[in-house]
Amino acid sequence: MRIPVVNVNTIGIIKDVSPHELPLEAWSNGSNCRVQNGALEKFKGHNQAFAPVVEPYWLMPVPIGGAYYWLYAGAAKVYAVTGTSHTDISRTVGGAYTALPNSWTGGIINGLPVLNDGTDVPQMWSPVSLAQALTPLSNWPAGWLAATLRPFKQFLIAMDITKSGSRFAQLVAWSHPALPGLIPSSWDSADVTKDAGENTLSETAGAVIDCLPLRDYNIVYKDDSIYLMQFVGGIKVFNFIRIGKEGGLLARNCVRAFSHRGEKHFAFSLNDIFVHDGQNVEGLLSKRAKAFIANNMDPNNYGRSFVVANYAKAEMWACFPTITNAFPNLALVWNWIDNTTTFRDLPLASFAESGLVSPFAFTAIWDTEISNWEADPLVWDTKSFSPATQEILLARSGAGTKNLYVCDSTDRYDGVDFSFFVERQGLTIAGRSSRGELIEDIEIVKELQKVWPRIEAPNGTAIQVYTGAVMERNETISWQGPATFTVGTDEYVDLPVTGRLLGVKFTHTGNAPVRILGYDLDIVSRGRY
Repeated sequence: MRIPVVNVNTIGIIKDVSPHELPLEAWSNGSNCRVQNGALEKFKGHNQAFAPVVEPYWLMPVPIGGAYYWLYAGAAKVYAVTGTSHTDISRTVGGAYTALPNSWTGGIINGLPVLNDGTDVPQMWSPVSLAQALTPLSNWPAGWLAATLRPFKQFLIAMDITKSGSRFAQLVAWSHPALPGLIPSSWDSADVTKDAGENTLSETAGAVIDCLPLRDYNIVYKDDSIYLMQFVGGIKVFNFIRIGKEGGLLARNCVRAFSHRGEKHFAFSLNDIFVHDGQNVEGLLSKRAKAFIANNMDPNNYGRSFVVANYAKAEMWACFPTITNAFPNLALVWNWIDNTTTFRDLPLASFAESGLVSPFAFTAIWDTEISNWEADPLVWDTKSFSPATQEILLARSGAGTKNLYVCDSTDRYDGVDFSFFVERQGLTIAGRSSRGELIEDIEIVKELQKVWPRIEAPNGTAIQVYTGAVMERNETISWQGPATFTVGTDEYVDLPVTGRLLGVKFTHTGNAPVRILGYDLDIVSRGRY
């Protein structure tokens, strides 16, 4: 009996639930695939966009006065890049910086970029000009260091502060509001003529990690709790309200904002990934990939994890290093439209940010392209990035490697073909009832005779298909195959297997775009023994 499996884009990949307990539409494993436009599709790749001078640890887009800069900061230097021109804007007094991976923070206040590496006085780029080096942040208190520095409204917010060698990990301090076009004039909380102030968030034991605006509020994240920072004016200036009963932030740069049925935050915590709107907190990973991430994240380098938003695709990428990796090599990808989770490999990424990539960074060149004419995602003789969209710029570091990549720009990973796969184990489909309803029974022995893939790809694309079966739930599946399914030529593949729980897997290595809409299974029930 031929059984169609459809709607395979509605759930994504679920790693934490036994395959035989999953809905029919779910996948039990996969890599380098995403949910887009009603299908499960192979990820696009990434190409080198710039050639950084130093290993980039952090990125910040700076759109100022009609110009568009990308700042990238490494361990000792900070560069500004426009097109193919890289300018060292590091401070000229004070020596090299001593930053660590994922230690840089900052933002733009009143059109002026501020940067902070956590080990030295924060820096400012004022005025914004390639002829101007970074200088110490004006009016910064002597003897202070801040683990994190962010702008909010006309204020600068400093978190986890060290004063004259004494660390106050739960302390949040804010500056006096800055006048238009200027840096804040004071951090003196004792000056009654100023609105600068401090608050120690001691309700929980954790340290303050980061913050991010949400509507009219600033959301402050500790490693074990979340606070809403609300401007109230007067003597108090800011009010702090704890929201939610669980959660915190895994590391700096592990939260991003998005808008879907209201403005929200996507936050990567030590125990989960959660979404909230400032009031309601919803965990995403339970019965999806919570245990998988906990068991596979490197215990020594988890602090280098980060989150980046892919706004063009309605995706959040939670990027983390797996065991033995020094930098994030895997991203859990959550599509906020479909509420699905999938996974993408990363090239040991130290950071990523979304923004406009210079139109001079990459152009489609005839001699270097290998994709076929119909499948190639680039536009010939034009720049590959629209000024109306944002792309992900991905930084790669480690072992002397330095690269900046723009994502979703090609069908290859930095010029190399890559593999994707998706599989479903634990299928218990035994047939249909007289009323046409699916019969799912874990005790019935089934024979899977044929697989009809429903795949969109350029004609001639070769998809490798595997089938498998086990008799008991705790058995390790033995895959049969592969059989090659050629798009435009084949209708099905023959790979007979017999067992109580069935499996099917699709793989492809190459540079062709592939979209999986579903598959049909030819199944014959063989009884209970």
